[in-house]
Amino acid sequence: MVPLLMVAAVCGCMESALGPVAQDIACKDCNIIVLTIDALRADHVGAYGYRRNTTPNIDEFSKKGVIFKYAFVQWPRTSQSMASMLSGKYPSETGVRGLKTRVPADNLMLAEMLKGAGYRTGGFVTNPNLASFFGFDQGFDEYHEEWKKKNKDQKWTDIQNWYSASSVTPDVVDWVRKNKDTKFFLWVHYIDPHAPFTPPKPYRSRFVWDRYYQGDKLVPTNRLELYNRLNKSKMTEVDYMVSQYDGEIAYADDNVGVLLRELNEQGLLEKSIIIITADHGESMDEHGEYFKHGYKLYNPTLRIPLIIFNPRVKGGVFEEPVSALDIVPTVLDSIGAGNSGIGFEGQSLLQLRSEGGHTPQVFSEVDGAYSVVDGVYKLVLPKKSKRPLLFKYTEDPGESNPVNDSILIERLTNEIEEHVRNHPVRKNNAPQESLSPDIEEQLRTLGYIN
Repeated sequence: MVPLLMVAAVCGCMESALGPVAQDIACKDCNIIVLTIDALRADHVGAYGYRRNTTPNIDEFSKKGVIFKYAFVQWPRTSQSMASMLSGKYPSETGVRGLKTRVPADNLMLAEMLKGAGYRTGGFVTNPNLASFFGFDQGFDEYHEEWKKKNKDQKWTDIQNWYSASSVTPDVVDWVRKNKDTKFFLWVHYIDPHAPFTPPKPYRSRFVWDRYYQGDKLVPTNRLELYNRLNKSKMTEVDYMVSQYDGEIAYADDNVGVLLRELNEQGLLEKSIIIITADHGESMDEHGEYFKHGYKLYNPTLRIPLIIFNPRVKGGVFEEPVSALDIVPTVLDSIGAGNSGIGFEGQSLLQLRSEGGHTPQVFSEVDGAYSVVDGVYKLVLPKKSKRPLLFKYTEDPGESNPVNDSILIERLTNEIEEHVRNHPVRKNNAPQESLSPDIEEQLRTLGYIN
């Protein structure tokens, strides 16, 4: 096994054996499995230091893989983020910069790349923003949209019974069993941590009044997103909402465990490159946001877990910032597939050097605001004339204490402006058809439309 990362036990520093990718790292016959968990913020995962036991299965699995401690998405909303993650290109290039937007067919997506490399491709999605209606099925031999199984008599408050993790996992297990003898690419998107936070029993009570539960902070219910206003009271307890969000994470994690055990029983675990990540995070009560995402560029919604298992690569922890754009080139590099001429904005994480090197900056945006991560610093450039804010996010994870460094602020502001100039927004010419009734119902259920 060739080491990707070596974590020094004494000083906590990292050494890297990275250089040109050795031929024995490439796993040309490996399956590719990508598990995305909707709205899963990195700091609510045990492997990332969370104090509650929300993710025992992911945590155990992470010991075999590489944990990328600081990974960021390009836009903290599902449509924009996943279009970029699955193409390796910025939202300005994919043409997906808003909700209810089709992915233009000329985007080359990961499933198309792998299908061209001889993979059987299967997708299982539980968020209607990823519907085939919006073009996210590009390159898939099979694309399963779980909400289509909903009984017409079910109410929107029963949303977790429509396409919950325990609904999709058996379908995924069946698909794996049917395709275990072929080389496959599997994408599963679990929606459970996405609001409304309504975990099933016993998860809904698992973290209520545990030792981390204070119950002393209330917020006006009208400050919550529509889909979180399930109670009719005027005030909502913040700790209760966090406990329900954590319950949703634990529920999703148990299902991830079911799938990982199935892969192991089928002898596929050591024949697969497995990536566990998220489309974005979720704000709890930071920066004036309560249980929402997609509006601001702070780490609760921008930073995601990213764990990559490659049976030919030694595990460890990588502490330099990386981008969701790096996933596609990493996958192609991991199977020894060429990617010259595709024009990815990200880079293969197998190629990163940490010895005296410097990882590329990570740019993100949302509705006219931008941010850049540069080493241990992050600059948030709000819309229009509002002043930029600089944070040393590794020491200030809540991003509550801006750093006063005018020279660095000016440099990073200029680099954001240069990035915007170099990435003009493409016009999305994909036909924008009227929403189908089932998609419209699901988007309304999730609060995306009124």
